[in-house]
Amino acid sequence: MKLLPKILFTILLLISWSELSAKMDSLAVSQYPIDTLAVESIPNNQIWYTASKRIEPRMKSGFGAQYVSNEWNATTKKGVITFDGDVQSIAAQAFQNLNGLSGVELPNSVKIIDRAAFSYNTGLRSAKLPEGIEIIGADAFMGCETLAYVNIPSSVKSLGNGAFQECRYLESVVLPEGIVDLGEAIFCDCSRLCDVTLPKDMTLISANMFSGCKALKSVAIPEGVKEIHYDAFEYCSSLESIVIPSSVKLIGDYSFQYCVNLKNISLNNQLETIGRDAFYGCTALTYVSIPESITLLDYNAFGGCLSLAHFGGKYASEDGRYLQRGNEIIAYVNASGTEFTIPEDVTMVGDNAFNGCRDLVALKLHDKVTYFGDCTLYGCVGITSIWLPAGVTYIGYSAFEECAGLEYVNIPNGVEIVKKDTFLGCVSLRSIVIPDSVTKIESEAFHGCRSLESVVMSERVEEICEAAFRGCCSLIDIALPAPLYAIEINAFKDCNSLSMVYFNGTTPPWCAYPVFENVADEFVVYVPWSDDGSVLEAYRGTRSLSVVADAITTKANM
Repeated sequence: MKLLPKILFTILLLISWSELSAKMDSLAVSQYPIDTLAVESIPNNQIWYTASKRIEPRMKSGFGAQYVSNEWNATTKKGVITFDGDVQSIAAQAFQNLNGLSGVELPNSVKIIDRAAFSYNTGLRSAKLPEGIEIIGADAFMGCETLAYVNIPSSVKSLGNGAFQECRYLESVVLPEGIVDLGEAIFCDCSRLCDVTLPKDMTLISANMFSGCKALKSVAIPEGVKEIHYDAFEYCSSLESIVIPSSVKLIGDYSFQYCVNLKNISLNNQLETIGRDAFYGCTALTYVSIPESITLLDYNAFGGCLSLAHFGGKYASEDGRYLQRGNEIIAYVNASGTEFTIPEDVTMVGDNAFNGCRDLVALKLHDKVTYFGDCTLYGCVGITSIWLPAGVTYIGYSAFEECAGLEYVNIPNGVEIVKKDTFLGCVSLRSIVIPDSVTKIESEAFHGCRSLESVVMSERVEEICEAAFRGCCSLIDIALPAPLYAIEINAFKDCNSLSMVYFNGTTPPWCAYPVFENVADEFVVYVPWSDDGSVLEAYRGTRSLSVVADAITTKANM
């Protein structure tokens, strides 16, 4: 009978512990996971926390008072850190990456949360911040992936760069009126953030502010905002519509890039600048009207908008199929047809003009065209051939990059440089004639042209840059001209079928090691004949060609 009270006590203790655990689990997923000590505020000389173990701050100074003690209750999982006076600030990195920390509550005396104070606490679910805080520093809660709730007090005047970046469970945020300093990337990659309230007195949306907020469907930009900085809403893949208020003068580079569900944008009549790639990859966008107030429409602003069928407003053609600024065509709508002829009054095909127009099959140019810009046909997989008129003297970098269906293209005699990435990834290109006007082939110009079998090289080429012909696995032989003085690293790497290279210069070019790596097993390098054998000796003695020295011979031995 004496054991009965002990048994009953043990049972009651287990029941109480079970109820407490259930309550803690319920609180952990509620909006307010911390139920501290059921009072409205905590003493100014204390910081309260919940954790699976005793949490020791990384810094004992920087709080405005001296550290005294740290007590933690293993049953309640609650801890109290005590100081000898009012806590005025949370020191930089004080609670950074402390495994087990799940909640924190700060006293009313705190004015500053310093840089990275609570960053990378992946188990932190709630942070209760008191009125009176004025500054939340850079990266203060960065990487707190499970942070589901945080209140931003009305007293806050400054939010630092990345303050809540990568808080992936954060769903709702209210920014109070009166914030005067908003850093960059404050809510970047908060992938569950779906409800945002912005202050009415806000004047700018900072760079990367909501970048990667994949659940954000809409946001009301307050009247009074003057600038939307670069990458502000990049990769907000659920964003469906946006109204740009009349106060906005600038939409920065990449601001709405890859907002793939953005169907409607309303641009105000006071807008002056739309940055590069501002709406790139907005694949659901069907119509855009360019305001007459625009003074700078940067290149590729609407590139990759695959559903875009019509332009309106400034620069728009009568049929709405393209934008033309002076004698330059600057944009084309992908969904308007498979064929397009450059208008007679156009002499410049602008940078990114047809970037990402996957439905385009044929592009016809006339004799007056002189400029074919950077990334002009980037990713136009339907183009199989194109003729460039003799007057073209510039072909931009990446002009035909990833044109996977391109089999034929000419380089006009007058082009001096084959620019970087010009034909990168043109996997169907079979032959190319590089005219004698060309003196330089830049890096990766023909990288990955795996069907390229024939290259007729300019007799004036002086430099072949890094990986220029890398991965041209169908190329069997190539002749290199006498003026050639430099071949950079990996220029012909992974040309698996390359078995013969002809050097026409009596002086070996400088070659970065390796140049001819992973070529055909039966690989031969031919160099000019000389009576005394000095040319052959010079090539074989070139350190960068030493790996293929045994394969070097003279043309007389062919």
